[in-house]
Amino acid sequence: MSPTTLYAGSSGDRVYKSIDAGATWSLVYDTLNTHQVNDLAMDPTATSTLYAATWGGVFKSTDAGASWNIVFADCCVFSLAVDPIASAILYAATLIDGMFKSTDAGAIWTAVNTGAPGNRWKSTIAIDPVTPTTLYYSDTNGTGILKSLDAGASWNAANNGLMWSTGVYRVAIDPATPSTLYAATWGGVFKSGDAGANWNAMATLGSTPTPLDLAIDPGNPRTLYAGMNGTGVNKLTQFSDVTGSMDVNGDFIAGGTVFYTVTLANIGFADQSDNPGDEFIIALVPDLTLVSATVMTGGGVVATPALNTITWNGPIPWGEAVEIEIEAIIGPDTEGQVISNQGQVSFDSDDDGVNDSQRTTESPKGGGPTTITVFKEEIIPTLSAMAMVILAFLLAATVLPRKVGNSLRTVVDMKQRS
Repeated sequence: MSPTTLYAGSSGDRVYKSIDAGATWSLVYDTLNTHQVNDLAMDPTATSTLYAATWGGVFKSTDAGASWNIVFADCCVFSLAVDPIASAILYAATLIDGMFKSTDAGAIWTAVNTGAPGNRWKSTIAIDPVTPTTLYYSDTNGTGILKSLDAGASWNAANNGLMWSTGVYRVAIDPATPSTLYAATWGGVFKSGDAGANWNAMATLGSTPTPLDLAIDPGNPRTLYAGMNGTGVNKLTQFSDVTGSMDVNGDFIAGGTVFYTVTLANIGFADQSDNPGDEFIIALVPDLTLVSATVMTGGGVVATPALNTITWNGPIPWGEAVEIEIEAIIGPDTEGQVISNQGQVSFDSDDDGVNDSQRTTESPKGGGPTTITVFKEEIIPTLSAMAMVILAFLLAATVLPRKVGNSLRTVVDMKQRS
């Protein structure tokens, strides 16, 4: 089947077809027993086989939509999904009776609802394209998203960080990276990078109006399309956004050792690639002497003591961070001076493979450069070993006569008593 062939269902029990990528449409069927068409699914191995989710159940066509027969009679089927590998396996999400599964192309259906409540309004199904036994089941009733790892036999909540209480209209799975998910909710669009274990709000799309559906560009998974409630389609191309912070601790005295901790955090919604050039560079001020630099997480760090510089380059996945520790020695004769350092972060802000945006590191203690004030070292007088011996002898001499005197006095008193 050509990718320019499209199908669309309508609220008037009709199915339309386009063979020119949507430029024109023709009505191919209009008598699905006056049942609203909620969803359409296609057999990936036999593209003339279609399934329609309607208010009256599931209908099936084997002739590219020219004719249809009901294969599952149930009230209010909202969504359908076909296993991308074993296409005889189907799933149907219903309003009243929950989730159903067929393993014979729709001939027989069995409920698969362990852990999933029934009465799920506007429920939808998404199947992992690589591991089709992994399913996601969402609704707008407040249950949020349920996940199954055993082809629907059991379900568990996958809502951490998600505003699921306001309703989830759709879950979209990145076909290139199935652990990346998107959810259209009343609270906006959310993204997960760990197969639904955790979710982050994508504030770029906002929450007004409500996104009702999502689609991922198969040619560029960073591009997302959201069907909005009342305003058409919004397009979002995701980019990386890397920030840098630099903290410091140690002995803030001349000749002392200090340690700088640099954190590079990707707060965007796309991975920062290891592009040409360095993603981080810092030249320490002359009052510091570089000792070493160690990367704690990811990438490669290069310390050049002769130039007093540190560079780092490497990828930073979205939502993750890289930590670098720098050791340096404060120079002599710096008492009372304020020493400031600030590094530069470079990242790709438009997904063109070039680090075209820069920002400087910020101090976690109020922003701006990371500064320290060098204090004067206080010298505490110490006694030599010989002085300690003499002091001990003098103390003993002071205490001993008193003890002897007391002892003699005690003996005299005893004689007087006798």
